[in-house]
Amino acid sequence: MGKQSYDFVNGSKADVDTKYAKLPNRDALLAIAEVFGKGNTKLLDDVDTMVTSITFLLLSAPMRIGETLRLRYDCIDCDTDKNGDTQYYFKYWVPKTKQFARKPITTTMASSALEAVKQLIHVTEDARQLARYMETDPTTFYRHKCCPDVADDEELSRDQVAQALGFLQRKSVADFILRHTGRRALKGYSLNSLWQIVISEHRQSNPHFPYQQSTYSEGYKPLKMSDSLLCFLRLQLSIRNTSSPVLLAPFNKDYFSNRLSASVKKERNNQRPMCFFTRHGFEAVRLKSHSLRHLLNRLARSSSVSVDTISAWSSRASSKQTHTYLNDDPKDAAVKGAALLNFHEEHSPKTPILDEEAELNSHGPFHRSRYGLCRRSWRAGPCNRFADCLNCSELLMCKGDKLAVGLIEKDRQHLLRNFNAAQQAIKEGERSASRWTEIAGPQIDRLTQLLSVLNDNSIPDGGPIEMAGTDFSHENTILEKKATDAEIKLLDRKNLAVEYGSELINCLNLISSNDNA
Repeated sequence: MGKQSYDFVNGSKADVDTKYAKLPNRDALLAIAEVFGKGNTKLLDDVDTMVTSITFLLLSAPMRIGETLRLRYDCIDCDTDKNGDTQYYFKYWVPKTKQFARKPITTTMASSALEAVKQLIHVTEDARQLARYMETDPTTFYRHKCCPDVADDEELSRDQVAQALGFLQRKSVADFILRHTGRRALKGYSLNSLWQIVISEHRQSNPHFPYQQSTYSEGYKPLKMSDSLLCFLRLQLSIRNTSSPVLLAPFNKDYFSNRLSASVKKERNNQRPMCFFTRHGFEAVRLKSHSLRHLLNRLARSSSVSVDTISAWSSRASSKQTHTYLNDDPKDAAVKGAALLNFHEEHSPKTPILDEEAELNSHGPFHRSRYGLCRRSWRAGPCNRFADCLNCSELLMCKGDKLAVGLIEKDRQHLLRNFNAAQQAIKEGERSASRWTEIAGPQIDRLTQLLSVLNDNSIPDGGPIEMAGTDFSHENTILEKKATDAEIKLLDRKNLAVEYGSELINCLNLISSNDNA
């Protein structure tokens, strides 16, 4: 449960590294693609055709490796979309959803999928012909291409026995005969007697014939071998042995996965006898068939395909499991969201701040006040404006800050109510209120002007707004501290004007002006 559940360990909520490990090895895909391309100029071994072609089919649509056994030799069909373009798709029965699937093939892979099917049809056609013959319950020997041209009841020579059964060496023929007759002699056999041995071996090797698999639990019958795209002769996928022209071999997913597993057999001189990669001079790597399904789901999601569409494309009964295959990048989501909202600037989520970084940043010069950012350095000590932010030149506001607008509007309404009450008190003879109205009146006008700016639609949101304070700045605070430390008294200009008159102030202005330099 919780953090130890499948969702967190290996499912939809797993970490990025766990999900990334489910994707196919890029070098493995490039190696398979290189060998697949060689099939256009030279004849590949049948096992290489099987490995490369199945890989390309799995890269064309998100299928499970077991689903390839439900592909007919005519499994690809096409239709015309609303734009008049040809769209290709796989068609086969899906027992999990209990319906026939029309699984679209990506446009970029359509030609490769067609070529893969073409190559598989070529190497499996002989096996399908044999399967069709076996379906008729024949009583005479199957006349394959290399079968001796003799009568069915004519006695065969040792070489003709080997030729009829498809063996190159007499020892292999003798071993085969021994398993069924108990003797190694190759004399006294005709095609008729050999056929009885072949039928016996066929029934042991193909218990579900004419199918490769047993009937599904729901009662649905699998694809016949004679219709299957993956119908192979016995030993056809072997490198050292020749395939049998009279015996079939049911295909299973291990034929594909074992050659891409990079497994080692330490007891043999050739420790990787089945490895596809080492046979072609590549480094041995592992490739799981299911990783290709993960890759297609991830690519579809990165192309903005919906989760429901990906689930249907992958033949899933519900969309819940699809999230296991996906790893949506928050940055990509932010960029797509910005494009959808017609933002011109690229947006990306901020990286979470560590506790250590927050500790360092907490001693910076800026902090949040009720109305915006206060630029007063904390090193200068506590605020000497008593939080009178709206009359401080160190306040930096942001256009579009609805919280600040609401607070300022509330402050203005409060001031206005008190101002009106003071005005009424003055009319009633309370003269002491006049001093307060002289200060509150300009403050109300200031807040009105500020609200006008903050609510101005011609000013873009996010723009910085600064109002001139009432003779206060961060520099003045530092200057006052320095003067105090140096035992210098800084006189207030307003008090000087009251005590000595405006002439003294004018003289000071003249001395400090540039014109007097």
